[in-house]
Amino acid sequence: MICSAAAVVHAQTDEPEEKTLGPQSQWLSASPDAPQIAFFWSGHLRGRLSARIPFIGGLQEPGFSMALLPLIELQNEDGSDQALPNESWRGRLSLQGAWTWGEDPDAPRFSLGGAIEHESDHATARTDAPDASLQLNDVALLGAVQIPKPRLMIRLDMQAVTYVISCTDINAACVDFAGSTSFGGIADLMLDAGGARPAKGKWYLFGSVNAAGIVPNGDVIRELRASLNFGVWSRSRLGMWQFYALGFFGNDVGIDRGNTVTQGGLGVRWVP
Repeated sequence: MICSAAAVVHAQTDEPEEKTLGPQSQWLSASPDAPQIAFFWSGHLRGRLSARIPFIGGLQEPGFSMALLPLIELQNEDGSDQALPNESWRGRLSLQGAWTWGEDPDAPRFSLGGAIEHESDHATARTDAPDASLQLNDVALLGAVQIPKPRLMIRLDMQAVTYVISCTDINAACVDFAGSTSFGGIADLMLDAGGARPAKGKWYLFGSVNAAGIVPNGDVIRELRASLNFGVWSRSRLGMWQFYALGFFGNDVGIDRGNTVTQGGLGVRWVP
């Protein structure tokens, strides 16, 4: 289960109406599975390539939407002397569909939907986990609420997750299409001072928290984690840029998800 919270202070703007945007807070998630292109330090160097590829509708539109969210993240083990992340990787694919109620960006919006997801974690150049791989397969119920306040956008995303044919115990000799069933949950809380109508080209402070957990059962290990972000963001013709400091507590992600860590770091993210 994953939770993300973002807190932002908004600056007064005299930008013309045509240069304002819709709510942007959904892109500020501290989730390790968020659809962002990111390069950051958290215990070791990591690089993430992810995006939201819409098929039907969009996040800013009322009604039904459907999207594919692919993700690849490269990592190094702690203490690595490698300049770029390459010693392990995780791949994730999520197909999400949801219905959104609320047309006015200045009024509350609600959405309800579901997702089918697969993730596999692999060691490539690791001396401590040669040829190891883990897998998660799940079906998730998705819910979100977005509440505008003066100079602040509050967004909460929740997921209830059922894992099937999953194996995250590195000592269990995980094989394809074999594993256990379990349950988990994810929640994201975002406070964004960009508000309902942030101005293009302006910079806004943000802070975000993400929390997640999985119940242990069979080949699925217990997982609890929280991630915190605090930084600034701006959207221009070149996309949305985020510069942030981070804190990460609990189970790591990827091939090291069995390790409990306390980490701090810095990062940069970009969303088209």
